[in-house]
Amino acid sequence: MKRFIFLLLGLACILPVKSVAQAVPLPLEVVINEIHYNPLGSDDLEFLELYNVSNKTFDLKDFRFKDDTATIRTIIGTSTLLLPGAYVVLAKDGTLFPTAYPTAKAIIPPSWPALNNDSEVVTLLYGNTTIDQVSYRSSWGGTDVSLERVDPNSASNNAANWGSCTDPAKATPGKQNSIYKPDVEPPKVLIARQTTNTTVQVVFNEPLLATSVQPTGFRLGGVAPNAAALSTDGLSVILTFTNVTTGMLTITGVQDLAKNAVSTLQVVLARFPQPGELLINEIMFDPLADTKDSIPDQTEYFELVNISTAALDITNLFWTNAPDENGKADTIRVSVGNRSVAPGGYVAISSEPGFNAAAPASTSKLAKAFGGILFDDPSITF
Repeated sequence: MKRFIFLLLGLACILPVKSVAQAVPLPLEVVINEIHYNPLGSDDLEFLELYNVSNKTFDLKDFRFKDDTATIRTIIGTSTLLLPGAYVVLAKDGTLFPTAYPTAKAIIPPSWPALNNDSEVVTLLYGNTTIDQVSYRSSWGGTDVSLERVDPNSASNNAANWGSCTDPAKATPGKQNSIYKPDVEPPKVLIARQTTNTTVQVVFNEPLLATSVQPTGFRLGGVAPNAAALSTDGLSVILTFTNVTTGMLTITGVQDLAKNAVSTLQVVLARFPQPGELLINEIMFDPLADTKDSIPDQTEYFELVNISTAALDITNLFWTNAPDENGKADTIRVSVGNRSVAPGGYVAISSEPGFNAAAPASTSKLAKAFGGILFDDPSITF
């Protein structure tokens, strides 16, 4: 009997009903959970999956969706239940979809946008209110398989919360994603940097819950800021002080979108280096490379050392060579992420085209060539 009831509820989310409890969704109570934008074989197998993360029942007739073209499209014209914890699939083709996924039920909207294979913005609307929006890129995953959300309760536009489907069917329409993993880790600080004499920017690895960002949750040298402003993307906080002092920034109580809270976190405040504080300490201009031996080839690099007593922010540093006869020089940004160098610390800058900056530094050519040296992620940039 329990199995019969479960199946009945599962079907109810895509069947017309005569009367529907008219709950109004808040943003992120229904999320875009899976996107099949580049299916193997035919673009007609494209689909979107929605997931109701709330304890409310909604009428899908009142929802709409759109892509980059800004054409707002109807999902279904008749009252249709979306129950708490239920999935609903919006598919492009009513003939191919059931053939490819015979156990999944889908709604076929009256019109369908062609989902771009390189990047796209997909928006779910209730009336004129945005309920969820995903700005995916092909680098997130999803080539020949669906692009799946890792945790429905975490950020919609955090690349780390998306990935390629690992199910043998290449997609999981209407059921839990193959890479589903609840976010149970509190947010981490990538860098805390002094930006002016009165402001500090704190950058996190994932978006924060806006209501958890309060001045009382931050203290620099024991002093709370006058204000704490969360950025639009939720990834950074600007703290305003009467005067910024050097020292340790203590953070308490901030939460990510899954409501994982930081208990107490201490971060050294970094600042932009002054002349003579960050020195070129070593240059490899003629690396050893031999395709006939089994030894990993070396690569060009240069090394910097922080001789100051402060953590130094290298995010906006550039290096350049001497201008040529036309007055042009090669100028390259030192770091592609939010990086700082601890007092007395080193950073190696290496040229490695195509290296994924999100990958561990230990997988780089530089680390493989000098295997006896520990390369941790904050100490190497590309």
